[in-house]
Amino acid sequence: MSKESADNLGTVEAENAENTSVVDEADVKAVSDTVLLFPRPTQDPNDPLNWPRHEKFATYLTVCFFTILSTFNSSNFTVAIGPLATEFNVSTTKAGYLVCFNVLLLGVGNPFWVASMRVVGKRPVYLASLLLFIATNTWSYEANTYGSLLASRILSGFASSAADATVPALVADMFFIHERGHCMMIFHLALSCGFFLGPLICAYITQEAGWRWTCGFLAIAGAFTGLVGFFSIHESNYNREKADTELPASSYGPKKSFAANLSITGGYDREASFWKTMRIILSLTAYPAIPWTGFTIGAFVGWNIVVQLTASRTFTAAPYGWEIGSLGLLSISGLIGALLAFFAGGKLTDIIANRMTKANNGIRLPEFRLPALILPAFVGPVGILIFGLCVAYKTHWIGPAVGYAMQGFGLTAVANVLITYAVDGYQPFAGECLVIIFVIRNAIATILALYTSDWQLATGVKNAFGEMVGIQYFLLLFAFPMYFYATQLQEIPQETVHDKWGWVIYRCTYGDDVAWTRFKDIINLRSRQATAESDTPEYVNSLEWKFVDDQHMLEGATRDQLRIHFRKWATEAIKVECPNCPNEYVDCFPRYNYFIQVDEDVLRSVVYEAPQPPNRDLWGEGYVKFVHAHWKSQLELYPDEVNVDEQSYEPVDGCCEEDVGWMMIASDLMERTFYDSWNSRETWYIDYRRPPDMLYY
Repeated sequence: MSKESADNLGTVEAENAENTSVVDEADVKAVSDTVLLFPRPTQDPNDPLNWPRHEKFATYLTVCFFTILSTFNSSNFTVAIGPLATEFNVSTTKAGYLVCFNVLLLGVGNPFWVASMRVVGKRPVYLASLLLFIATNTWSYEANTYGSLLASRILSGFASSAADATVPALVADMFFIHERGHCMMIFHLALSCGFFLGPLICAYITQEAGWRWTCGFLAIAGAFTGLVGFFSIHESNYNREKADTELPASSYGPKKSFAANLSITGGYDREASFWKTMRIILSLTAYPAIPWTGFTIGAFVGWNIVVQLTASRTFTAAPYGWEIGSLGLLSISGLIGALLAFFAGGKLTDIIANRMTKANNGIRLPEFRLPALILPAFVGPVGILIFGLCVAYKTHWIGPAVGYAMQGFGLTAVANVLITYAVDGYQPFAGECLVIIFVIRNAIATILALYTSDWQLATGVKNAFGEMVGIQYFLLLFAFPMYFYATQLQEIPQETVHDKWGWVIYRCTYGDDVAWTRFKDIINLRSRQATAESDTPEYVNSLEWKFVDDQHMLEGATRDQLRIHFRKWATEAIKVECPNCPNEYVDCFPRYNYFIQVDEDVLRSVVYEAPQPPNRDLWGEGYVKFVHAHWKSQLELYPDEVNVDEQSYEPVDGCCEEDVGWMMIASDLMERTFYDSWNSRETWYIDYRRPPDMLYY
């Protein structure tokens, strides 16, 4: 890709789009000379990307407040282990199950809610889960037996999970890619506020009113959130894959009224399937970046629970002898660390990623988020070590408080960097991949919380915390292969879904059979040689150019006729080549969305004018015609709305539009790396060159 086009995807300034409610047609393509909005919004005023800022943040902040309550709910009993064990006559380990299994369901419940959102939409899921949250915390308040309380805590964890993995998908719905790091930081601050403020508030409630009122407080807060959310949470599900970004605003209906936004059926998708979404969720475990992210965040969250449980046992005993309320004050240090991470884990990730994008000629890669791990990867584990050593040697409380603050900083920043990285890398399935991450995260946290007492008894507090630091650094070191071998690691699972690659190539000229044979040899040789020399040489064996040579059908055929033939072929080919491929994946396969047209000019360019193998065509002297299979002329679709006289482009095959549905690409681009770059339809709008300009490296 040339630098000229790449710069359009460089650093993007949020203020250019901050107050945009409906993006003007010119602004859709570029908000300024160096800005391209991604994802590309439509002209639809109901497109969540086009919502006014206050509407976006009313929805987002309400859900984030629910997130605060969900993590508050998971940690509210960490300071009440003693009173719970006494009241129900159980061991402190068994009392700890009330925390552990709630945390487990906070993760395990995610697949159900995310799959439900695909079918019914986000608004009804948030409202229904808030009702369940209120009911289960009311049940906890009234519980009179340990079994009843445990059951209510498990179900309240399930209800809370609706405000967990679903939130990054909400961010992807409403915000452009250059805004997400900062917006995701709000989500992680919400998580941290629940983790750190929860024990503080619950400690004083438990001390002054008893542990039952911690559940009563959550029920009341949930009711307030549900009431506000009924009016403020708007449906953000929008079928972007089927949306046409070229349609003028007049082709859409008006902005939804306030009353229309209160509907709970606006996000219903007849074509979506609950079980298909569950299958997609399971298939995403094959991406190494996803389980790694889950294990890494799980370690940080797990250590946070270990710190809280260790503090509960340590500071209420000699020589400290703190009351429960004072114990809650320790969590302020963790909150301070989380607040300090707001810049380091949020805006800084955007700054680093945007600068690396510019340095990479405008090509934004998900792994550009990972360098932002350096600071929190140092601070967080060192904080765990400080806390463990201070507790082991029973130092002044300020030492553990400093360590806890550093842990809070590391947890918040690392979680945001890694989850933003995952959302960038797997945007079409942001909710689904975050489900896997959060299930792993909470499973790890539960296991650690269950066995932390035995672990510390077996090895000693000092050694246990030292081993915890070692585990953290072991997991963080995987960031290096995730950064330097990102392409290979991200491509591995594609073989399990669809391992055939290469485009359909239509022969549309029949005056020189020798040149056609030579053309096929050149394309085959170059593509195989380039792939063999790449980082993924194994893809040589799955290359299949489909050369279509039918003079009766193709000689003199128009591009529209080729599109009709290609779309029929693609429909059948998908069934044969990837029968188990979910429909949502089809747009990720360039093979079924683009094709190559070879006419007399192309044949002459590649065979007679370009350098011949083994020389590489580095300067693009030889080219092919790269055709968008789903392109439609706006002049034909909307003759009454598009003014031909306003078109400022020279005709190309009679078309005066900027986008003529095809472009000239250098023949040396017909290899695996370029092919993979077309796994999103947005790539067309980023890399498009209007003929006679050519796209080349």
